[in-house]
Order: sequence, then C-alpha cells, then structure tokens
Amino acid sequence: MSFVKGKCCFLWKCIVKKLENNHGAIDEQYAHLKNYAEELRRINPGSTVKIKCSAGLEGPLFERMYVCFNASKRAFVQSCRPLIGLDGCFLKGMYAGHLFSAIGKDENNQMMPIAFAVVEAKTKESWDWFIDMLLADFNGIQHKRWAFILYQQKGLVNTIAATSEHVEHRVCVKHLYGNWRKRHGGEHLKEALWISVRATTDPEFKKAMENLKKLSEPAWKEMTELPIGMWSRAGYSTYTCCDLQVNNICEAFNSAILEYREYPIISLFKGLKFYLTSRIVRLRDYMLRYEGDICPKIAKIMDKNKRDADGWSPNWHGDRDYSSFSVGNGIDKKWDITGIPCPHVIACMRFNNQNPDDFVAHWKQTFLDCYSNLMLPSNGPKLWPEVVGDPILPPKMRRAPGRRKKLRRKTNDEPKKPSGAGGMVKRNQETVRCRRCKELGHNQRTCGGKTGVDRNLPKGGNKTGADKGKGKGKAVATGASKKAKKHTQTGGSQAGGSHAAVVLQGGGSNVGGTKTVTQTVTQSATKSAPVTDGKHVTVGEATVFVPRKIRTTGTKRKVDEIGTICQQ
Repeated sequence: MSFVKGKCCFLWKCIVKKLENNHGAIDEQYAHLKNYAEELRRINPGSTVKIKCSAGLEGPLFERMYVCFNASKRAFVQSCRPLIGLDGCFLKGMYAGHLFSAIGKDENNQMMPIAFAVVEAKTKESWDWFIDMLLADFNGIQHKRWAFILYQQKGLVNTIAATSEHVEHRVCVKHLYGNWRKRHGGEHLKEALWISVRATTDPEFKKAMENLKKLSEPAWKEMTELPIGMWSRAGYSTYTCCDLQVNNICEAFNSAILEYREYPIISLFKGLKFYLTSRIVRLRDYMLRYEGDICPKIAKIMDKNKRDADGWSPNWHGDRDYSSFSVGNGIDKKWDITGIPCPHVIACMRFNNQNPDDFVAHWKQTFLDCYSNLMLPSNGPKLWPEVVGDPILPPKMRRAPGRRKKLRRKTNDEPKKPSGAGGMVKRNQETVRCRRCKELGHNQRTCGGKTGVDRNLPKGGNKTGADKGKGKGKAVATGASKKAKKHTQTGGSQAGGSHAAVVLQGGGSNVGGTKTVTQTVTQSATKSAPVTDGKHVTVGEATVFVPRKIRTTGTKRKVDEIGTICQQ
C-alpha cells in the first residue's frame, strides 16, 4: 500500500486507524520504547535488549533494536547443536524495515528461535552489528565453534567471511542452485549437482564432480571455485552433528510470525515474545506425553536405518575392542555428521550384540532441558519503569517509488498461486452442469430453454432427410410453446399492428418420413413489418416465435432456416 491519492490512500488510512485502535498510536510507541526495553531486562534477567538511534534535528531517531531473551540464549548454547540459520524478512508496517532472525535446531530437528532484531535495511553494516551482538551473547555463556547457514546475500556473506576463522560457513544449497541454474540449466546437470551435494565421503564427491565435468565443464569450474565445506556434506565438520543443507528453519520462522510483521514496533516484540512463550510450553508438554527415550523425529530416522541394515553382513577384523569392521556395501560419514548411526554402523553393532539406540546423540531429556528455560510475563505500560532521557522518534521513511509490496518475490520454480488458503483452489469437476436442465457442458445462462436431449447433437450438426429431428421435436416445441404463449398473453404488438403467432405444439405423426406439426395461427389484418427484436421473425404472412438462444453447434441460425428449426 502506498500514500497516493484516491482509493489506495483511503484504504491505507483505514488500516492505520484499525492498527491504532488495536495497538495504540504508531508514533507514540517509539516514545515508550526505552521503558519497554527496561521492563524486558528487569523481568527476564540476563536478557539482552539493545537500541541504537541516530541523531536527528528534533531528537534521537530509531534505527535498530536487538532482543535476545535469556531463556532462548541458554537453551541454545547448553542444549542445541551449534548450527545457526540467519535470514531476514521485510516488515509491512508504516515505517517498513527488516526483521533479522537467528534460528537454531533442537534435538528433535525442529527450529529454535534464538534472537531477532529490527533494522532499517539489509546492509553489510546492519548484518555486522547483528552478528557482533549475537556472538557476544553466546561467548558470554560458553565458548564454542559455531556454524552458520545462510543465503548468498552479499552483505551477509562478507560479514561471515570476516568473522573468526573457527566459524564454519554454509550456504543454502537450494538458493545456490537457484542462481546456478540460470547459467547452467538442464535436468542432467541438476541431478549431477545434487549427487555431489549429498556425497558424504571424498571418493564419492570426486566421482560425482567428474561426472559433472563430463556434462558441462563451465558448470564444474564454477562449483570448484566455492569451498567444499560450504555446500557439500563431504566437507562439513562433524562437531555440529547436523547435515542441514537448506535454510528452511528460517523460512518456517518467517511464516510462523507472518501476522506480527505488520504491527507497530512494541506490538511486534510483544507478539514475538508471546509466540516464543507459547511454543516453549506446547513443545515441552508434547514431549512429556511422549513415551520413548529418543526424540520422535530421530526415532523415525533410526527405524528407517535399521530396516536398511537388514541383510548386511559386516566382517570383523579381529581387534580386541571390536571396533574394526568392513561392510560389503561401503562406509560413509553420516554417523559423524548427523549423530545418528547409519545402516553400515547398525549392522556392525548388531554383530557385537549392541543396541544402536544407545549411540544416538539426540535424547528426550536433552530436549526437555532445552525447553525448561521459561520467559516470565511483563507488566502493562502503566507499570513500566521510567527511563530518563529524550523520547525516541520514529525513523525516517524508507520507501521505494510505486505501490508498497506486501508479498515477497518468488523464484521461477515456485508456484505463483499455490492451492489452499490464500491461493487458487484447483477445480476437481470435469465440466460445468446446468441448473435448469441438469445436463453437462453448459450453464444456466447459455441454456436457452433447451433440455439436455437437444444439446446431445452428433458431430457435424443435425441430420438431414427423414431422420431430421427424430426425438427432438417435442422438446423444442415445448420450449417454444411456453415462450410464445407468454408473449401472446402479454398482448405484445410491434410496428403499430397485430401479428400472427405460430405456436408449435408437441406431438404429431411421421407420415412418409416427414413430421407434421400442428400450428395455431392468428391471421394478421395487415401485413406486419419485419420484427428485429430477436424473439419473433416473419415467415411469409405469419410471425413465428423463436427462442432467444436456439443453437446447435454454437452458432445462431439464419432467418431462412427458421422453418427447418420449427420442424425439428
């Protein structure tokens, strides 16, 4: 929506008025932002809430705000895998901006929101500020090697590359392939690329890259310019215990908070806090009801690996520790990368009479420890502590020319209008059905008084000769009779004189291959003028009533064929 004259301006004012009625004045929320930040720090000790302002002529102007609750911070650092997904989505409010988010992955392979920030735009400076705040929070609790997965955004890629050398950098392979396929398209190249992406060992990766080189050397050369640790499992480190290759955890978070993205600044953070609180309670209660020691999604993966391991016979090499085996189907690093025993390892564990579930790194108790950290509720605005200082003013408007967009740009391989809520519903019926005659192939508007028998015409139109009109005269005559009778009762006249109406009545007999039609004709005193209203035509000295939309193969009949129509 945009601030333009006319209907768009009126609709925008209505939306702003509705938001102000529900959440208060939009501009006044910035004036109370310092008090709200102090309330969050007071009620949730250990949480990080930072506000950055820029100098203005009338006072400080809002620029950025970073929030990381202590419950989310400690849950991720102490119980989750050290893999962080980074992404940003645009806000739909009056002052626009972007929402940056850092999302982790819990023991059940579900997203775990860690921190978020409202910034003015996606720039290298804003990403540097967000990453610095994030790493400062993590290192204040526990020093670890962190891994980041993100899209190929120029500012974000440069920011991660400039961080510590101990930080692992992964890119979303789906986004990487979306840019790569613009220059190297084709199903064969796509299949060859994804084989190299999913390879877990160096020999398997090299073989896949050689196949890609045979198909297209420019495509192979472009992929070799990227470090293998950014896009292939063969180069992933094992300390993360996660083989995630797409940044769908951030997409899931952006979709979950969609309704809050058009709220004012304080209402936005309240909505995010409410979502995180309700999510913690819901997942914790769900896991308490779950019976089992391994998280449910991990248990499904283990069941599949156990089935795949059936029929494999490992070969023990005689060491006393029973740790050296060889499997006929080969070996890979999936256990090291994911923390879940692969089928090869499960076959060796069965040889040693060991339970494969004892070697899983994702336990139910770890999941419960992750969601045992709670967020405490905050007071209302009247009980917020007063912070001394100049009130914060709203930021400057950053708006591109043209109408404001509220939907993201979709790639070429995404459906433009997906089926379901908010999209186009797919039609399941084969064709339309008329409500008047209950036949398929047309609707009530184009029925024209005919029944389904009249519309089931053979290919090429009506038959000629003795078979013309067999089984059809009665239906047409009845429809014409009703309309002619109605017209006669209304006493309509044209051209200032009376006219004769030819009314077709059903019945009649076939004599010598021709059908006789009983006609009731009221002779005209004077010869009537030709009628052009589309309902009556003059044939000789009589005016014949014809339905308005009589047709056979989709075209109107000519006036000189009216006699033939009447006989049909």
